[in-house]
Amino acid sequence: MTTQADFLTIPDIAGDFGSDSSYGVTHDEQASNFGLMPGPPLRRELSDNVPLGQFKGTFFPDRASSAEKSLKENRKIVTNILRYFDNQDDLLTVLRVCRKWSEWGAELLWYRPKLSRHGSVQGMVRTLESPNPTLAYHKLIRRLNFVAPAPWIGDSTLTALSQCDLLERLTLHGSKRLSAPALEATLTSWPNLISIDLTNVAEVTNEAIILLAAVSNKLQGVNLNGCKIPGDPALIALAKNCPSLCRLRMGASDLVTDTGVSAIVKGCPRLLELDLHRCQNITDIAVREVWTHAHNMRQLDLAFCGSLTDLAFPFTIRVVEAGDAPRDQERDNAGLPGQGEHDAAKGREVAYVEGRPVETDRPEVVPEVRELTSIDPQEHISSLPGLSTIGLCPLTVHQTLESLRILDLSSCIQITDNAIEGITSCAPRLRNLVLSKCALLTDRSIEAICKLGRALHLLNLAHVGQVTDEAVKKLAQSCTRLRYVDFACCHKLTDESVVELSKLPKLRRIGLVRVSNITDVAIYALAAQAASLERTHLSYCEQITLKAVHLLLDKALRLTHLSLTGNPVFMVPELRRFIREPPKELNAYQRSAFCVYSGRGIEQLRKYLDATLGEASDEQSLLSTIGDAPPALAEVGSDSDSDYEADA
Repeated sequence: MTTQADFLTIPDIAGDFGSDSSYGVTHDEQASNFGLMPGPPLRRELSDNVPLGQFKGTFFPDRASSAEKSLKENRKIVTNILRYFDNQDDLLTVLRVCRKWSEWGAELLWYRPKLSRHGSVQGMVRTLESPNPTLAYHKLIRRLNFVAPAPWIGDSTLTALSQCDLLERLTLHGSKRLSAPALEATLTSWPNLISIDLTNVAEVTNEAIILLAAVSNKLQGVNLNGCKIPGDPALIALAKNCPSLCRLRMGASDLVTDTGVSAIVKGCPRLLELDLHRCQNITDIAVREVWTHAHNMRQLDLAFCGSLTDLAFPFTIRVVEAGDAPRDQERDNAGLPGQGEHDAAKGREVAYVEGRPVETDRPEVVPEVRELTSIDPQEHISSLPGLSTIGLCPLTVHQTLESLRILDLSSCIQITDNAIEGITSCAPRLRNLVLSKCALLTDRSIEAICKLGRALHLLNLAHVGQVTDEAVKKLAQSCTRLRYVDFACCHKLTDESVVELSKLPKLRRIGLVRVSNITDVAIYALAAQAASLERTHLSYCEQITLKAVHLLLDKALRLTHLSLTGNPVFMVPELRRFIREPPKELNAYQRSAFCVYSGRGIEQLRKYLDATLGEASDEQSLLSTIGDAPPALAEVGSDSDSDYEADA
């Protein structure tokens, strides 16, 4: 039976609550409690009426001392136990046990606050601005993600967050109410920042990034996709002050030129990911620097960089002894700013990138650059300061990029087979290769891609119209671990290609939009080996019949997406009632032709066809035209790769 003495010992065992109250929760804090603060104490009136110091050494002094010491020694154990509470309400209940548990649990609650609503953001701001908080909440916050409440994030919110000096990760994706002065004033408040995402924050300036880089020199990830103002000065500042930078995204910036890219590649030797998609003013010079210096690169996005030619990519690989000067490289890059520092002798150092040791070049001296306030996209690139592609020779590299896994060259319309041959030789472990709309590529490119073998998982050759059946058949036989393939608008392909691709044991997604030559034979081939098939894009393949689609649905039990837009067979209302809602941005004609089944729609269509046409069991007549298929595998791929493209 609980006695009054038992209640008196609770504050003492818990630790020193203070001289005036056990928690000291202010009225403002109670009003702004939005699920992140600990609950009320046990028997608060007890500690309000009697000074806590009076209990020290009075009731069970040895027991209290040992309990407090035990809690301190086992803080890590208690914290790990509290991590198992998935329900936030349960964790709040546990926090009422004692002061120590409240402090430790508060660290878990405030480490990464859940900010899914505008009200939760307002509550957090009120708590941070409270004059007498229970705990130093601003010291507990490490990660903040404002993607969901982005429309409501303004300057006042950012100012309140400036006191969170231990903040490590910040996401302000799409926050449109932030002003340039507020960003410049607050981005200097987080010296421990490791990652920042400012995607589509229109008011980000070069000055803001320069100030950020000067203070947050531990930065490893910076996302500035869609920020139109930052350019070379921002890249120069990051290169000078953030040698640990691993990931940089600067997509869709017209003010990024070769000078800034060269500075980043030389000043950040641990760079793993670089996104320069739609940076129209980078040329072959910048990309050559990537192949020469970024030996740890894993992901490179150069989509829609229309100025790139074959000279941007390796032509040959020549292994040389340490200390040998790459003579042709010296000549090629003679006019590049900072080339003198590059030619100087430099050592190597071992760094740890994401917990693994890698050998990197020492960061090089980064040249100064004047700020480019505007660039005419139509102006010839040779007029930019210090840049010229005239006289470049084919690039010879002296070290392969063994770490490169993802390369996106979509709409790089000037590259030819020579570039692909050099890329596959220099990056032999490529996993994802996107070459959509590279219209100059031919079967030679596919033959070069075949060298990647089992390393290749994703290949996008949409709108590469010169590809033929013979090359695709070689591809399927060489790259046996392909999971995602897209040959949309490859009008020369026929059933032969699809039959060979269907034999891929891990095939999950196949894109055949507007491949008008394929017939039911191709669909029956996919159905024969459909154990792993999840997404099939067959829009505008007008020779496919309802019977073939019915068989595919019955055999491909893992199918979650089927696009049949433009197929006249599926324009009838009885079949269209199962399609998903067309996107709102489509016009009236596109909406009338839209025919995509996904999720429950797939199951509903399957049941309807079974009820209408009966079981699809007479496929042998068509399967006989396909030939022998490989034996079914006991286990079909378990990787969790995601689709590259949006739904067709």
